[in-house]
Amino acid sequence: MEKSKVNTILKIGGILGIVGVACYVLQLLLGELIYTDYNFVTQTMSDLTACDAPSRTVSSIFLFIYGVFSIISSFCVWYYFKDKINKLFNVGAILFFVANFIFFIGLTFFPKPNIIITGYSFQYLMHCITVMLTVSLSVISFSLFIAGLFKSNHKILAIIVIFALALLILGVGVVKLFPTIGGLLERISINQIIILNLIFSIYLLIYETIQKKSQTKTLN
Repeated sequence: MEKSKVNTILKIGGILGIVGVACYVLQLLLGELIYTDYNFVTQTMSDLTACDAPSRTVSSIFLFIYGVFSIISSFCVWYYFKDKINKLFNVGAILFFVANFIFFIGLTFFPKPNIIITGYSFQYLMHCITVMLTVSLSVISFSLFIAGLFKSNHKILAIIVIFALALLILGVGVVKLFPTIGGLLERISINQIIILNLIFSIYLLIYETIQKKSQTKTLN
């Protein structure tokens, strides 16, 4: 396939990533409107798509779209940058793709059940495992991104990812200490993955332009 066609497909992946993040935001906003008793400070985001949640149908639709588009865009990020940055970044991109895939599988096929009714069922166990795997892989991938970006002199993006990693770890690390604001801490943590998906999707669209301008300045 011609390089121009490949770049066009990859940019479409970037657009899908941006649309996916918009759908993620919509599932939160619409879910909270439908789930009138929902409290974002104390309740987790997965409560909006829980088996018995009144917002499940609407939130699940938009979350499914986000999941599919984030998988596509994160794959495009790896493919586009695999020969442009370095191996550390490449491995991070692969793990980030896997993290997005597991996140999609967990929320699509293992929505949070009502443990009062079901107890600690297989579905609840799988829901917890997929969340933990998503966070763990994201922490590793963020760390690799930082190392790779600093090594390749992409310092601004590296600093952004450092900030995202700090919030990701902070949210997960202190949630047990402050259960009364567990929902808010979870948002701070998990949303760093969503934000990084958005940033990389935008980079898919503008990276080539940035590189051309940088080369022009170097020649001048």
